[in-house]
Amino acid sequence: MDWLELFNGFNEDITFFDPIADDELNKIKEATGTEVSGDLLNLLLQTNGIKDNRFGDYLVYDSDRIIEHYKLCLDYFKPSKFAYSRPLLFFADDGCGNYFGYEVKGNQIISPQIIFFSPIEPDELRIVASDFSTWATEWYTGKLSV
Repeated sequence: MDWLELFNGFNEDITFFDPIADDELNKIKEATGTEVSGDLLNLLLQTNGIKDNRFGDYLVYDSDRIIEHYKLCLDYFKPSKFAYSRPLLFFADDGCGNYFGYEVKGNQIISPQIIFFSPIEPDELRIVASDFSTWATEWYTGKLSV
């Protein structure tokens, strides 16, 4: 899929970056223990993050923000005080402190389904899209509400 074309169709005032380098992919794997795969990997191979120039926010995190938010997730769930304690690999947020990401088990993303996580309701994870493409299309066209 041409992710740049898809996201450009939602908003023309965005910045695409150079494709992710192998050393950046290795940094994600070292920091998170997770092998990035599927649609997220394909997007990162086209652009290491997507920034909305209107608001200065990232529509999709770059490698540094993926690592940063993974570490926040681990810190948040230590010690495990919630029913859900598996790490999540976040790739975006909703601008209000809630996150979109993948469930991680071992060193793999275990499903293409997109999870919505809100620190306000930490015991509840919701599947909001069957895959990255559906999430992107529905989130940025306003069809997906959380």
